[in-house]
Amino acid sequence: MDVGGFVLAWVGFARNDAYKTIEPQAHAGIESGYLAKTPITWSETHPNGNGPAGRVIRSGEAVVISDLASDETFRPWLGEAQARGFRGVICLPLKEPSRTFGVLMLYLPEVRPLHAEELHLLQELADDLAFGIVNHRVRVEGLRSQRALAQQAALLDKATDAIFVRGLDDRIAYWNKGAERVYGWSAAQAAGRSCHDLLHRDNGVEFRQAMEHALASGEWSGELTNFTKDARKLTIQARWTLLRDEGGRTEAILAINTDVTERKKLEAQFLRTQRMESIGTLSSGIAHDLNNLLAPIMMSVGLLQKYATDKEAEEILLLIQQSANRGAGLVQQVLSFARGVEGIRVPVQLPKIVGEVAGIVASTFPKNLVFRTDLAGDLAPVLGDPTQLNQVLVNLCVNARDAMPGGGQITITGENITIHEQDAVTNPEMTPGDYVRIEVLDSGTGMTKVVIERIFEPFFTTKELGKGTGLGLSTVLAIVRSHAGFVNVYSELGQGSRFTVYLPALTGPAVEMPFRLEPVALPRGNGELILVVDDEAPILGITRQTLEAFGYRVITAVNGTNAIDLFAQRRAEISVVLTDMMMPVMDGPALIAAMLRIDPHVRIIAASGLHANDSVAKAGSLGIKKLLAKPYTAGALLTTMKSVLAEDR
Repeated sequence: MDVGGFVLAWVGFARNDAYKTIEPQAHAGIESGYLAKTPITWSETHPNGNGPAGRVIRSGEAVVISDLASDETFRPWLGEAQARGFRGVICLPLKEPSRTFGVLMLYLPEVRPLHAEELHLLQELADDLAFGIVNHRVRVEGLRSQRALAQQAALLDKATDAIFVRGLDDRIAYWNKGAERVYGWSAAQAAGRSCHDLLHRDNGVEFRQAMEHALASGEWSGELTNFTKDARKLTIQARWTLLRDEGGRTEAILAINTDVTERKKLEAQFLRTQRMESIGTLSSGIAHDLNNLLAPIMMSVGLLQKYATDKEAEEILLLIQQSANRGAGLVQQVLSFARGVEGIRVPVQLPKIVGEVAGIVASTFPKNLVFRTDLAGDLAPVLGDPTQLNQVLVNLCVNARDAMPGGGQITITGENITIHEQDAVTNPEMTPGDYVRIEVLDSGTGMTKVVIERIFEPFFTTKELGKGTGLGLSTVLAIVRSHAGFVNVYSELGQGSRFTVYLPALTGPAVEMPFRLEPVALPRGNGELILVVDDEAPILGITRQTLEAFGYRVITAVNGTNAIDLFAQRRAEISVVLTDMMMPVMDGPALIAAMLRIDPHVRIIAASGLHANDSVAKAGSLGIKKLLAKPYTAGALLTTMKSVLAEDR
């Protein structure tokens, strides 16, 4: 003041409180209560924040007002300033490497311009003052020796978490090796950068809410979305703690961030698997009841066709048969999802399957769809059921077709790949080994993440009512899993979808086996006595009528206890026992065990709507080899019965 001719000089520190106060720390000259009259802030939204001190804190640049009376931004303080003889002001920033932490204010007694050389000299003075303040703060607040800091930094660098410190201006002051590994930015690249710009980018609302909570309560923890240097999206479990000085004033924020991206993916897969299992259990129960309803219909049609005498009756029966078969097919798809898929296993050349699918597409799909294939010439064979694998590709192509109502392109690609141990870590369904990878790509509407989470659930569909059952993709998943494979999906709205099917490659020489079902005439009985046991009266009745119509004698029982009494009385006459596996009083396995104790050579056929049911497994452990899957047709019943009768007792 003596050398420069100033009438007042004061130093203020910028606080990060709710008001964003600039708090005077020391002054010299004519003050006489001036600093207490009108609070000073560096908030952009407060009228007092546009004064010289607020602008300096925000910009880090000096502000000079030669004539206070002519400057609108100084209006809140003008009256008090003029009363003390203040005519001009010079406001200089006090800076440390990462931020502007305060101001040096100098007031002039007259209106006069300030030369560049004088301003430069004053800024050097302010820089020296800032350097002294920072170093004094380090000494007074007892921060650790350089060696101790280095030791701490070395320990923090061994942590796998990203650990960093950011100032209240949001700029990075410390960045450990873990942060380098997680985010890809080196410590030198991160230093002084805005944490929001570096990590949060477009997640402004999420970041601000977390900051508000941390400043209000002293800490915050929760999940955030962060971005790496190469723009990868991460899910972060963050823990923020405010760092305070000895006076309790907030200085910075310590962040410990854990990358939980892969863990969240695995949790989502686990929850999805649990949900699918629950739906599978529910579907099994529904399918069992539907099977019991469809079984008498399907057997009745087979029986009535034998007596149909005119064309109209035959057409009606055919319509009933087609509807019942379609219902049974839907139930079978539900059961395929719920209990897995059984079938033959022969070496299959996938190019042949793709060729069959191409023929279906060419003959049935709209002409505005382009279908192309790109299969490797050395595509390995797989061990599977040709009909089921054909169904997988047809279902995926139908799904692609429905996603392109205005036309587009469907592409099927195929190649041999090897999945290694490290690849299998990210997907619990993967098993290391050699696979054939088949992809079905479309250029359709694509799907949201919410839809992708549910597409394999049975009965879930985004199609209009009557346009889809919601069973196509659940059947795909069940078939692929039954072949020891797995399915991946990738899709974006407006960018199409890609379904990738992985099937274990069949190594070594393999020859594809022919697979065809030849129609056979329904076999007849020769008066053999059959004991039929079922708690469903319609099934019991139509089974009896069907067997009697084709040359058998039949006695019936409505539960296991009733069946045991009949068997004990007439076991010498009974040729075969056909029993349901799920009954009240005494279920199928208990009945079979009791009958085998009476006659170890009794012929038994087990019938069930649930192949994977525990009772069926128990029947198998008792030596029962013949199983009729409900709802069965008259043909299936008669063929199975004939094969059992051909066996030796």
